[in-house]
Amino acid sequence: MYGAALRKTVETVNYGPFEKSYSYTYYKNGFKKSFTSPDGIIYTYGYDGANQLVSVDISGVGSITVNSYTWSRPAEMTLPGGSTKVFEYDPLMRVKRITAKDPGQNIIMDYRYTYDGMDNIVGKATEHGNYSYGYDDLYRLISVDNPDFCDEAFSYDPVGNRLTSAGIAGAWSYNSNNELLSYDGVSYEYDANGNTIQKDDNGAITHYSYDVEDRLIEVTRDNPQPTTYKYYYDPFGRRLWKEVDGTRTYFMYSDEGLVAELDSGGNVTKFYGYRPNSTWTTDPLFMKIGTEYYFYQNDHLGTPQKLTSTSGAVVWSGRYSSFGEAIVDPLSTITNNLRFPGQYYDEETGLHYNYHRYYDPGTGRYFTADPRRSAQRQGNSISYPISSLLSTPQELSSYHYCLDSPVNSADPLGLMGQKPKLPKIPKGPDEWKKLIKRYKKWPMIAKSCKRFLNDKDENCDEEPFESCQKCCKAIAKAIAGTSIWHTWFVACTTFLCMSE
Repeated sequence: MYGAALRKTVETVNYGPFEKSYSYTYYKNGFKKSFTSPDGIIYTYGYDGANQLVSVDISGVGSITVNSYTWSRPAEMTLPGGSTKVFEYDPLMRVKRITAKDPGQNIIMDYRYTYDGMDNIVGKATEHGNYSYGYDDLYRLISVDNPDFCDEAFSYDPVGNRLTSAGIAGAWSYNSNNELLSYDGVSYEYDANGNTIQKDDNGAITHYSYDVEDRLIEVTRDNPQPTTYKYYYDPFGRRLWKEVDGTRTYFMYSDEGLVAELDSGGNVTKFYGYRPNSTWTTDPLFMKIGTEYYFYQNDHLGTPQKLTSTSGAVVWSGRYSSFGEAIVDPLSTITNNLRFPGQYYDEETGLHYNYHRYYDPGTGRYFTADPRRSAQRQGNSISYPISSLLSTPQELSSYHYCLDSPVNSADPLGLMGQKPKLPKIPKGPDEWKKLIKRYKKWPMIAKSCKRFLNDKDENCDEEPFESCQKCCKAIAKAIAGTSIWHTWFVACTTFLCMSE
């Protein structure tokens, strides 16, 4: 149901045995004011004068408070119970550090990131060990030093199909449609639409069936005994339920993605909370089980790393291979199935439901072709535009995840991976005036310029340049031979100099 301003106010889903609804209210400026969940709990959103989210009020529990921002990105947050989260950024607004502490200021999570000149993460230092990442000339991940898994190494063909993987004997083989045929005793078969219909894992056979929209609707395993799992979708492609061992789990979605899991009686067994209008099932804020709330500690992409109680105790923890296989801490006391952005882990198959497709973290590939490529398929082959062959050959495979760069990119909808967006660079004096007036951040800009140019410690207490003109001159002197990203500073300070 939509209101007079054509904004969604209520959505009701008929699951057959029961119906469930959720609703939104809005401020006069169109920003979401509240969300009423399927179990009747009201969550209220507060904003500052710049329309930045500053609070999510949870009835009877407290507030998730955003205490400050760096430009348009959260810098400090306080959770109900007193735990805190701090986000630090480098001068190019890339995530530099994420720190979470319990109410006693004990470290829950501490991740530090380093980047190369093309914004690829090359290092990650954490409280449980250090990671390093290497890339080829197409910025595909080729090596990982991982403290939790065996070190990883990959090689690819020109279009991004994995040819070798450390720890797996032999080569990986493909047909002309980039469909994976076999590796290390595992083989696959496909239908005419490029959907995986059979997997033979060293003699263990699994069959996969699809509807007319190429959505997975049934999985049957032959060993150790015949077992069938079923899946059902609404007209929008959202998975409404799955049936495992005769028990159905129902799912409900809001504008922000998966918000609830329900049992066969329509009772909400889990509720997920997000920032209003956030990316689909990405960077969740909290999970509610029964009457208890647990708060997500996520990485730079929004992938859950830990869940904590209001006291700051860790109740779930997971560590990942580079392509998303999770090792869950056996001491975890709750279950969390959210994985990479937009993904939900199905224990029964080992696959991740990713809205438009299912993802296999073991191979770093989707089980079906990119649905947007269906129009390009002609008989048993796929035609590609010459421009793609010449510019970005790694985009030609319809199956691999995020152009084989899962550390830097995400694919919440199961369509195309993308890096997290850096803040928009204003165009022209009018946009700069508007931005500066809105955020009042000139001192921070000047200070960032100075630190950046002088390669100083980000924690120094230096004052900004005495004038933006001095900052401009310093940048003009240092800009030669540096990255194109540095023009971000040039554009800003040049405009301000012109205004003095």
